Amino acid sequence: MKVVVTSEQMAELDTVAQTRFGIPAVVLMEHAGLQLYRLLERLASGVDRHLRSAGENEPAVDRPRLAVVAGRGNNGGDGLVIARLAAIAGTFRVTVVDAGCTRASEESLTGVHLASCRALGIPVRDDVQEFFASIERGDWIVDAVSGTGLKGALRPPASEIVTAINETSERCGASVFAVDVPSGLGDEYRRGFPVVHADVTATVGRHKRCLFTPAGRTAVGNLHLLDIFFPRELMKHLSGADHSTVNSLIEPNDIPYLLPAVPLTAHKGTRGHVVVFAGQPGTTGAALLCATAASRARLGLVSMLVDPVVAERIDGVNPSLMVHAAEIPELVLEQMQRRIDAALIGPGWGTGTRRRTTLSAIAARARRGVIDADGLAVLGSVCSDGEVPLEDGEWVLTPHPAECARLAECEIDDVLAEPDRIAVDVARRYGAVVLLKAASSWICAPDGRLRVIDGAHPAGGVGGSGDVLSGIVAAFLAGGLDSFAAACAAAGVHAEAIRRSYAEAGWFSASELPNAVGRALADLERVAGRYG
Repeated sequence: MKVVVTSEQMAELDTVAQTRFGIPAVVLMEHAGLQLYRLLERLASGVDRHLRSAGENEPAVDRPRLAVVAGRGNNGGDGLVIARLAAIAGTFRVTVVDAGCTRASEESLTGVHLASCRALGIPVRDDVQEFFASIERGDWIVDAVSGTGLKGALRPPASEIVTAINETSERCGASVFAVDVPSGLGDEYRRGFPVVHADVTATVGRHKRCLFTPAGRTAVGNLHLLDIFFPRELMKHLSGADHSTVNSLIEPNDIPYLLPAVPLTAHKGTRGHVVVFAGQPGTTGAALLCATAASRARLGLVSMLVDPVVAERIDGVNPSLMVHAAEIPELVLEQMQRRIDAALIGPGWGTGTRRRTTLSAIAARARRGVIDADGLAVLGSVCSDGEVPLEDGEWVLTPHPAECARLAECEIDDVLAEPDRIAVDVARRYGAVVLLKAASSWICAPDGRLRVIDGAHPAGGVGGSGDVLSGIVAAFLAGGLDSFAAACAAAGVHAEAIRRSYAEAGWFSASELPNAVGRALADLERVAGRYG
């Protein structure tokens, strides 16, 4: 797992690298600029297969243009290093666009690198709109206007330059490469603030929190983390950090190690039993999706307790699911002979007043499970009366941002901008782990533990995808994981299944996703050396 830091933490790490480990700021900036340039060159080469360095006396008129839009701070300095390296390599026709860099002190790092660019003959333009009018498809814009230290919203003229970058990219299809973060994005970013919409964001040193908020992730594009050779011991010197609660990004290779190995002698009775409470007339698809997904996630048995009219419609649709007609689910639940390892409550379940009694009865009997969709609305109404039925169990709530806002009794913009704070508040209020599902999902425990899964992919935006996720969480809970580990592993598997499904077969419907879950899990486990 890779750590995710706030802007203040990143500034402190940068300072510690210089003061405690003796790495000069100019060296850190040179490392950053070099890594940024190397990534940019690789990406540009992938777009233009004919990209090559010009010879020493060879004009580079056939090279794409590189417009480095540089501010006066360190972010602008990183951009100017890119400009210098690109000009020396001859892979681009380089121009620096002044977004404040000419106002930097000559003694500052940005001022030093600007002087180097000028000495190399790189033109520096202050006619932003006029210059951007000449940008064409195939050209690249390097966004180095502002960095992570931004407080609040960008103001003119920086906000106007950001608008010009976005309009130029939209007009001609030029690619936008953001240095560290898209300009305008910071820890205080909220939906509606001016921000660059990058095609690629290359963040340096450590992942930044603002890149993964639901509000901010929409501006990031494809995200790359670049190593600038920070000492490995750096995080130990972060003041005030409780390392048990430091936010971390879970990546695909981490997933197998969150899941215990299934014994080779396992059978249906030892691999867990999930009971699904979902579906009503018109929403039977949600019930089938979550139950089928659970059955593909290493689970032994799935039972469905549904309204009689629903049972009649879905019985036999999937022979591996045991369907029970339950006019009063809590009574059937009490009569079940099999051990219940986890309950899954809510997708397409309805929110009638009788569901409140049923939810409380399920929570008391099962003591482990997932509450999603309609189940969250029912939970909110139960808890509004002062009852919190989940406090003594292992439960995961899986809201999307609007559902999370209702549980937290706040505005949706608060959730999009501060997912960590809001979701932890909800986790503490309801005594359960919260898996806030969005392009980047946040997993928050009542004790303050935080994890992020970056699942940003357009193919995942399909009806029923969330039902599949809830099924995976339930399966992992039934398999013995605690609620925090089950939520982390499930969100990671879900994101990986989406990426792999698209890579293998293109756009898909949610009904195809459960099979992809099984394949993704198997592939990840094989990489970890399990099961042959």
